[in-house]
Amino acid sequence: MSARRRGAVVVTALCVAAAACSTVLGLQPPPAGDAGSTGTTTTDAGTVDAADAAGSDGSASKEAGSEAATAPTMCAPLDREDDAGSVYSPLAVNDDDAGPSLWDSFDMTLLPRRTAFSGGTFDGTYVYFAGRSTIVARYDNGQPFGDASSWSEFDVSTIGIPGGFEGAGFDGRYVYFVPYGSTIVRNGVIARYDTTGAFGCGASWASFDLTTLMPEAGTPLSGYYGAGFDGRYVYFVPHNDGAPFGVVVRYDAMPQGAGGSLTSGVARSCDAGAADAGAADAGDAGDAGDAGSSAATFGVAAQWQTFDLASLNPTAVGYLGAVFDGMGLYLVPNVNDAFGAELHSGNSGIAARLRTGGAFDASASWATFDMTTVNGLLTDFLGGAFDGRYLYMAPHGSGIAPRYDTLLGFASIPAWSTFDINGLFAADAATPFFAGAAFDGRFVYYVPAGGSFLSLTRVDTRSTFGAACAWSTLDLSQLETGDAGAATYVGAVFDGQYLYLVPDGEYPVPRFLARTPPRQPMLPAFNGSFL
Repeated sequence: MSARRRGAVVVTALCVAAAACSTVLGLQPPPAGDAGSTGTTTTDAGTVDAADAAGSDGSASKEAGSEAATAPTMCAPLDREDDAGSVYSPLAVNDDDAGPSLWDSFDMTLLPRRTAFSGGTFDGTYVYFAGRSTIVARYDNGQPFGDASSWSEFDVSTIGIPGGFEGAGFDGRYVYFVPYGSTIVRNGVIARYDTTGAFGCGASWASFDLTTLMPEAGTPLSGYYGAGFDGRYVYFVPHNDGAPFGVVVRYDAMPQGAGGSLTSGVARSCDAGAADAGAADAGDAGDAGDAGSSAATFGVAAQWQTFDLASLNPTAVGYLGAVFDGMGLYLVPNVNDAFGAELHSGNSGIAARLRTGGAFDASASWATFDMTTVNGLLTDFLGGAFDGRYLYMAPHGSGIAPRYDTLLGFASIPAWSTFDINGLFAADAATPFFAGAAFDGRFVYYVPAGGSFLSLTRVDTRSTFGAACAWSTLDLSQLETGDAGAATYVGAVFDGQYLYLVPDGEYPVPRFLARTPPRQPMLPAFNGSFL
């Protein structure tokens, strides 16, 4: 294991990529686009198996770049309906000079409790926000956005959960809040909410302490950041337990011995009834019991597995978020402190992939790839998204955005393309600094971390990735934030119509009317990636 940085770490969260849900309609993946610009190096790098050096069908990787080099630049018109009849909005404050605002916001200070949030998810009805304290919140997207009665909070400390979450995930029934802790004290206690029960009822909640799972090295598990779901298993992404680490945790959400169903059973009701108490809800300190096939096994150690990526590659540590493409789970690299942080200033470009059809604890199911072999600046990312073919990662430092063609081999350099987002801004502007990404069915959004950089940026997946005409930006300082000052954000959630930005502080929650009528992309169906 390489030298690892100790002490406090400044954290900016991920959470997330667009969540998929069984209760919303599907969407066909966008048509296969160009391969974009590619690197010129021809030597593969990373830890790979034979299949990784080939395309997804096992054949030799084709040169994706050669097709892109001869294809004309394409800039798709915005005002064209997609196959589902949806129309996408321009990235602007107003639809036009006289039209309605495409943005509205909710003042979180109207709720009884105040906290910062980091990522979230969507369950088909509610948008969830993962709190960096013990407070989690949700919004009913069928109710007025600006009305406090449309919002609910729950304090997990009332049922003995320490809190401090970095992201959330949804598996079709349960919402999982990913445990991280604080910059000083880590924890590994997952909070899980059963969406069939009342949000403010302690009986709808359960917990599991990852530190009870002891890998061979004997290191307690804490400090996770983001999650992924592949249709059966929920994955928790290792980030920093005081130093970057690489122990991935997987939970079987559909144990075969319990009926094989995520949706069977109902949450045990509270004595006070199942009605949600809304914004003023203080939580219930009752027993956090639950029922149903998955609920009965949440605390059973046999349903949990671990795999240490450092056993494959000692620099494969320190990830921020995960993306699932239907066959593989990709971990987004952030920081690994390689060689005493002397390499890339400690930032990491070592992406990792699990072939989810293989054995989780088998080295052959995993591969790593050093993205700096494509471009030396491809390090330090926070969250990602998938559009049906291509995987995107949000640059957290350099402003260089990578895209991977999942039809080609993971370690095939021509499968990777890049775009320099810095070129969209003035030469003296702040370096683009993103915290999370999301997909709305056509556009991939890169969430600005805020502070000195507040430009929401998106790329049109129907246009040429490497062409400036595919990209657009909006300075969020144009939005009203009251007395809160310049906001900071970590992650975004898309609910089929609106894109919600997750505020990392006591700032309003802004949302953007991305498409009408609403339709949730399902990429692939019933599965998702979360920050």
